Amino acid sequence: MGKLENNIIHCIGDSHVCFFTGDDYKIHAYWPYYIGSNKIFRTYHLGPVSAYNLCAFNTTTRGRELLLTIFKRLPQKSNILLVFGEIDCRAHLGKQADLQKRKIEDIVQECVDRYFKVVLEVKNMDFNVGVWGVIPSTNIPCNYGPDHPFPSYGTCQQRNIITRLFNNYLDELCFQKNIIFVSIFEELLNPDLTANLYYFRDVNHISSNAFPKAFSKIKAAYRLI
Repeated sequence: MGKLENNIIHCIGDSHVCFFTGDDYKIHAYWPYYIGSNKIFRTYHLGPVSAYNLCAFNTTTRGRELLLTIFKRLPQKSNILLVFGEIDCRAHLGKQADLQKRKIEDIVQECVDRYFKVVLEVKNMDFNVGVWGVIPSTNIPCNYGPDHPFPSYGTCQQRNIITRLFNNYLDELCFQKNIIFVSIFEELLNPDLTANLYYFRDVNHISSNAFPKAFSKIKAAYRLI
C-alpha cells in the first residue's frame, strides 16, 4: 500500500459517517450508490445499522453483509474508522433496560461486547481499525416517537449518560487490544449533559463546526502526515 493510501481513512457506518464528507446539507445515499470524499476521508453510509446487530447476519439492514463486502474491496492495512452506536444509545439501550428490568450498565456492556467482536474481527483481517465514539444526543425534540426518522427513548440527559457509559466501556476495550478510539463526545456537551447545539446541523447530526476537533484528533490517532 502506497503513501497515499496510508493517509486515507475509510469511514464505515450509519448516517453519522456523512459528517466526514464535510457536507452539512444532506444525508448521503447508501453505499454503493455514494462514496464520500473529503480530505483524508472516504465515507460509506450503510444505513440505520445498529452496533448491537453488526455481528449478526440476515438482519433487516444487512449491515454485516455490507460491511464484509466493503472489506473485500479494500487493500489490507487500510485505515478503517467504524461509526456505529448512536442509534443504540438514542433509541434502544434505555428502552431495553426498562423492558428487561436490568441495570443500564449491563445492557450497555452487552451491546458494546457484541460490537467489539466485529472490531476485533476487522483487526484480524489485517486492517488498521479504529472506532469513532458516539456523539451526544440533543434535546430538540425530546422523546419523538417510533414513526419519526430518529426515534428516541428517555430524556436527553438519560441518553447522554448511556452514551458516556457506551463510549467509556468501548474506549476501555480498545485500549486493552491496542485499537484506536477517537471521541469528541465530551467536547460537544454542556455542563447539564445536554448537547451544545452550536456543533449540530439538525436534531441528530453534528455539523462542520465540529470538524476541526474531529480532524485533529483523528490525524493524531492514526499518525497521519
